[in-house]
Amino acid sequence: MSDLEAKKQRFAAFLKARLTSPAARVEWRENLEKGYRELMARTLGDALPEAALLHLVELAKKPELYTRAIAKIAAAVHADTYPRVIAHQATLGSYVPPAARANIDALLARPNLVNPKLVREILAQEAMEDLMKDVLFDALKEFNEKVNPFFADWGIPGIVKKVMPIGSGAVLKSLEAVRGEFDKRLDPEMKKFLAAFSKKALDRTANLMIDKGDSPKFVELRKAIAAWLYAQPIGELTKGADAEAVKLGQEAGVQIAQAVAASPDLAVEVSAAIHAFYTKHEKQTLEAIRAAYGIDYAPDFDALAEATWPLVERTVTSDVLLAWSSTIVGEFLDQEG
Repeated sequence: MSDLEAKKQRFAAFLKARLTSPAARVEWRENLEKGYRELMARTLGDALPEAALLHLVELAKKPELYTRAIAKIAAAVHADTYPRVIAHQATLGSYVPPAARANIDALLARPNLVNPKLVREILAQEAMEDLMKDVLFDALKEFNEKVNPFFADWGIPGIVKKVMPIGSGAVLKSLEAVRGEFDKRLDPEMKKFLAAFSKKALDRTANLMIDKGDSPKFVELRKAIAAWLYAQPIGELTKGADAEAVKLGQEAGVQIAQAVAASPDLAVEVSAAIHAFYTKHEKQTLEAIRAAYGIDYAPDFDALAEATWPLVERTVTSDVLLAWSSTIVGEFLDQEG
């Protein structure tokens, strides 16, 4: 073994011991904060050139990122978390603090919260028209049975019983026969009427929902729905969507993300937005940019150091990194002669 190779091996051993020492852990905490301060003092253009950021955006457009990574990660997360979610007994409201509820209530009270076009589109669907026909048909049938003066107990039958205490049975029997024939003829006429009227009823419903959508009662309706949701256990709310439904939604979400990332129109918008941001802030320090947007958060370096140290320790003492460091040192020593 050459003297240079021996020195490289001793350096690798020294580096590994040094980087796993208690002193290195303390230094990591100190350097983490120093590095952050140094980064904040750099300009945006220096810390992250626009071209570099655009390269990252290009990476996000690659289809294999979604099919080979994001979709697989989502499937793995779903397999592990879905059983836990449906078994979760805490209510949705337990995760919504009072301040958030107040903001949600204020949001629900906002005017023009629901797009009128959406209301009309939903109520214009054939399924809604069929539903309206069934509801109105049942209402008319029940009305006819209970309120029709020819057949209701309070109408002609009641009068006959009162004025003809004797012999009223034959008259009532005749009325029943008439009623049977009447009902047979009435049903088709009601259906024919509802075929045209149900669409008008839906149009009228849409108009009322749009016109009165911001009225106090409708605002209270929205708040009541929110209050009901707060009271429901999360597991109960999610049971309606079984594992297969969640899987379909997850796959659709990944497919949408992939399509959005590959959209040429969106790419132009994203590039324009990035360029506009750099035009405005490229010469400013990251600290100045942070202040310009009112961001006064400072990282908890103690917690951050504790969380990241195990990964840092394993990374800097990996065979790959140690070999690379030793090669660089060897090149230096070789140059020094």
